[in-house]
Amino acid sequence: MFLISIQMKFVLFTLFLCGFMLKVNGRSSSGESLPEEKSLVACEGTVARLYCEEGQAIYVTSATYGRTDKKRCSAGRPADQPKNTECSTDAGKVGERCNGKQWCKVKARNYVLGDPCYGTYKYLEVEYICYDVPQLSQAESRSLAGILSHVTCEGSVGHIKCASGALFLISVRYGRRDRTTCSQFIPGERTKNTNCSVNGASELERCAAESECTVSASNFVFGDPCPGTYKYLEVLYICQNPLPRISPNNDHQI
Repeated sequence: MFLISIQMKFVLFTLFLCGFMLKVNGRSSSGESLPEEKSLVACEGTVARLYCEEGQAIYVTSATYGRTDKKRCSAGRPADQPKNTECSTDAGKVGERCNGKQWCKVKARNYVLGDPCYGTYKYLEVEYICYDVPQLSQAESRSLAGILSHVTCEGSVGHIKCASGALFLISVRYGRRDRTTCSQFIPGERTKNTNCSVNGASELERCAAESECTVSASNFVFGDPCPGTYKYLEVLYICQNPLPRISPNNDHQI
């Protein structure tokens, strides 16, 4: 009787994990897609508020502070303040403060994010996803690792690998969403368009449940969402540890 009870618990937990795997892969039986990306802009001196629904958590995919166009956050400002559009810096502190939380606030101020261009009126631009947080016990949570990120520059081949467990994709984007990623030795004109991105999840379905996967960041594989722009492939994924097993002596370990 004790063995049957243990086996039933194991089956239920396995079914739960299978449901979670399908969900983060965007291939659930209900037809759910990958987590929808959200974006916001906070003008300098204001507060950026990131929010997810109950049972979800934030993961920041891109955050930049500065100015890349003249119109945004320019109302009521002297003409010289929004003039410099070659001004942008990676705002990594947004991810440091917000990742894993249901909601988060970040001040769009120089003393928080730095000042990439003195005298220019700036803004904070953030893109993030809300992913479902599985409700696991403390023991069960050991089988789930954190979200990882892998970037492959256009024309290169990347190797995504889990030290243990299997790959489960959360987000696959090909294009360009900031000026700093994959920009070394690239002409500025080819990194200027940061509003260029396409969902490449279907092209990497073959990687699902594998321990490692080779990916090619090319227009041939993902199409060309913005001709003339130098792009990159960004993959967010989870390393799912192997499912628990019942040992011959009936011990149940997770």
